[in-house]
Amino acid sequence: MDLINLKTTIDNNIDFDKSFKNEKDFCEWIRKNYKLLGFSEICEDNKDSTPDFVFSINGTKIRTEIETKSSNFILHKHDKNNIDLILCLKKDKEIYDIDIIEIKNFEFIDPTKILINLTDYHIEELDKLVKMGVYQHKAEAIRDAIRKLIEGRL
Repeated sequence: MDLINLKTTIDNNIDFDKSFKNEKDFCEWIRKNYKLLGFSEICEDNKDSTPDFVFSINGTKIRTEIETKSSNFILHKHDKNNIDLILCLKKDKEIYDIDIIEIKNFEFIDPTKILINLTDYHIEELDKLVKMGVYQHKAEAIRDAIRKLIEGRL
């Protein structure tokens, strides 16, 4: 695979900024815009298995795994023997001997996880809000409470 030409095509064609919150949204964008990346066609689209896509460039098939961060390839325990290329939003780790291309103009909005201690009462009340449909999950309710706290102090 001619990685230098592919990377050059991606760098030249992706001259706009875009942000993604998760791998699913990134994959969906790639599914719709693979030609912008320099691929000729999608030979396989594997939504629930590895590789995510098998693309073709001039008849050469390229087994491609899509990751928000390259380190997720290891976290997800993918088999390196089934992949030719990792296409990612953030190249935070070299992976074995697999080619990795980071789309420089794209960004991964990676929320930071923090640990908090709550009483049983607070957890029960949060669960009620979720059950009532006020929030989709407890994390959303907590983020909303923090936003309101910050807005009230500014």
